[in-house]
Amino acid sequence: MGILKFIREHILAVGKEQAIKDFQCGLNLLTGYKKETVLEEQVRLEEDADFGGKTFDMLKSALEYYPLEVIKEYIKTGASNNAVWETKDDTKIDTNEFVEEITNNLTEGEI
Repeated sequence: MGILKFIREHILAVGKEQAIKDFQCGLNLLTGYKKETVLEEQVRLEEDADFGGKTFDMLKSALEYYPLEVIKEYIKTGASNNAVWETKDDTKIDTNEFVEEITNNLTEGEI
Protein backbone atom coordinates (compact mmCIF):
# COMPACT_ATOMS: atom_id res chain seq x y z
CA MET A 1 0.00 0.00 0.00
CA GLY A 2 1.44 3.38 -0.99
CA ILE A 3 1.77 6.27 1.45
CA LEU A 4 -1.17 8.21 -0.01
CA LYS A 5 -3.55 5.27 0.29
CA PHE A 6 -2.21 4.56 3.79
CA ILE A 7 -2.89 8.16 4.87
CA ARG A 8 -6.28 8.19 3.12
CA GLU A 9 -7.37 5.06 4.98
CA HIS A 10 -6.30 6.59 8.28
CA ILE A 11 -8.17 9.82 7.50
CA LEU A 12 -11.32 7.81 6.80
CA ALA A 13 -10.90 5.97 10.10
CA VAL A 14 -10.13 8.88 12.46
CA GLY A 15 -10.84 12.11 10.57
CA LYS A 16 -8.54 14.57 8.83
CA GLU A 17 -7.35 16.58 11.82
CA GLN A 18 -6.48 13.54 13.95
CA ALA A 19 -4.80 11.77 11.02
CA ILE A 20 -2.57 14.78 10.33
CA LYS A 21 -1.65 15.04 14.04
CA ASP A 22 -0.77 11.34 14.03
CA PHE A 23 1.27 11.82 10.88
CA GLN A 24 3.12 14.81 12.37
CA CYS A 25 3.79 12.90 15.58
CA GLY A 26 5.13 9.96 13.58
CA LEU A 27 7.51 12.18 11.62
CA ASN A 28 8.69 13.79 14.86
CA LEU A 29 9.36 10.35 16.31
CA LEU A 30 11.15 9.29 13.13
CA THR A 31 13.59 12.18 13.27
CA GLY A 32 13.84 12.15 17.05
CA TYR A 33 14.58 15.87 16.78
CA LYS A 34 18.20 14.84 16.29
CA LYS A 35 20.92 17.20 15.19
CA GLU A 36 22.54 14.34 13.32
CA THR A 37 19.91 13.05 10.93
CA VAL A 38 19.90 12.22 7.25
CA LEU A 39 16.82 14.35 6.75
CA GLU A 40 17.27 17.77 5.24
CA GLU A 41 14.35 19.09 7.26
CA GLN A 42 15.27 18.89 10.94
CA VAL A 43 12.52 20.96 12.51
CA ARG A 44 10.19 19.69 15.19
CA LEU A 45 6.72 19.74 13.68
CA GLU A 46 3.92 21.32 15.64
CA GLU A 47 1.27 18.63 15.97
CA ASP A 48 -1.45 21.08 15.03
CA ALA A 49 -3.37 19.20 12.33
CA ASP A 50 -2.17 21.66 9.68
CA PHE A 51 -0.59 19.89 6.72
CA GLY A 52 1.45 22.93 5.81
CA GLY A 53 4.81 23.55 4.24
CA LYS A 54 6.93 22.22 7.12
CA THR A 55 4.97 18.97 7.27
CA PHE A 56 5.16 18.57 3.50
CA ASP A 57 8.92 19.26 3.47
CA MET A 58 9.49 16.77 6.28
CA LEU A 59 7.49 14.11 4.43
CA LYS A 60 9.35 14.78 1.19
CA SER A 61 12.69 14.50 2.96
CA ALA A 62 11.64 11.33 4.82
CA LEU A 63 10.52 9.69 1.57
CA GLU A 64 13.95 10.37 0.07
CA TYR A 65 15.86 8.64 2.87
CA TYR A 66 13.60 6.06 4.52
CA PRO A 67 11.78 3.04 3.14
CA LEU A 68 8.02 3.50 2.99
CA GLU A 69 7.46 0.71 5.51
CA VAL A 70 9.61 2.53 8.08
CA ILE A 71 7.60 5.74 7.65
CA LYS A 72 4.35 3.80 8.00
CA GLU A 73 5.55 2.19 11.24
CA TYR A 74 6.37 5.58 12.70
CA ILE A 75 2.95 6.92 11.71
CA LYS A 76 1.38 3.92 13.47
CA THR A 77 3.49 4.68 16.54
CA GLY A 78 2.46 8.35 16.39
CA ALA A 79 -1.21 7.36 16.19
CA SER A 80 -0.87 5.01 19.16
CA ASN A 81 1.01 7.64 21.13
CA ASN A 82 -1.70 10.22 20.48
CA ALA A 83 -4.45 7.76 21.37
CA VAL A 84 -2.84 7.04 24.74
CA TRP A 85 -2.34 10.70 25.66
CA GLU A 86 -5.79 11.74 24.49
CA THR A 87 -7.72 8.99 26.30
CA LYS A 88 -5.67 8.03 29.36
CA ASP A 89 -7.76 10.10 31.78
CA ASP A 90 -11.15 9.33 30.23
CA THR A 91 -12.78 6.57 32.26
CA LYS A 92 -15.40 6.05 29.54
CA ILE A 93 -12.77 4.91 27.03
CA ASP A 94 -10.69 1.74 27.29
CA THR A 95 -7.36 3.15 26.12
CA ASN A 96 -5.81 -0.26 25.45
CA GLU A 97 -8.78 -1.26 23.29
CA PHE A 98 -8.70 2.09 21.47
CA VAL A 99 -4.97 1.78 20.70
CA GLU A 100 -5.49 -1.78 19.47
CA GLU A 101 -8.34 -0.62 17.22
CA ILE A 102 -6.19 2.14 15.71
CA THR A 103 -3.28 -0.22 15.18
CA ASN A 104 -5.54 -2.78 13.53
CA ASN A 105 -7.06 -0.13 11.25
CA LEU A 106 -3.60 0.99 10.14
CA THR A 107 -2.46 -2.59 9.57
CA GLU A 108 -5.42 -3.83 7.53
CA GLY A 109 -4.51 -4.66 3.98
CA GLU A 110 -0.82 -4.94 4.71
CA ILE A 111 1.24 -8.11 4.60
